[in-house]
Amino acid sequence: MNNFHAAMFQANLLYGIEVSPEDFEEIGLVAWHRIGNKRTRLYRYVADVNCSNNTVKLPCNCDIIEAVTYNFEDWNYVDKALPEGDINSGFTESYIEGRKAFENPLYQSGRYVKYERVGDTLYLD
Repeated sequence: MNNFHAAMFQANLLYGIEVSPEDFEEIGLVAWHRIGNKRTRLYRYVADVNCSNNTVKLPCNCDIIEAVTYNFEDWNYVDKALPEGDINSGFTESYIEGRKAFENPLYQSGRYVKYERVGDTLYLD
């Protein structure tokens, strides 16, 4: 909070603005948050789906969701010519994902899930 108080005294010195320290801290924290100086952590969260209502309970500190994925790739499991699906496309997708394993720590493999977030709960399609 020392940096905010220094800015309060600087605003008073340069512009004659007089604000109580508590009000200035609130204004400063709102500005600090809006310009993007927020300390964040990125987590990978693996959860089981509640099968009775297709929901997932999120952790209490979850603010922004980057991606929700299944643990398998989207391959051609339905094919007109092959009754079991195109197994080769499954191998190809697995090979491609294996090559991406160490490229970027923020990369999340898997098929994307359609969901709706309500509070701390995800409702899956």
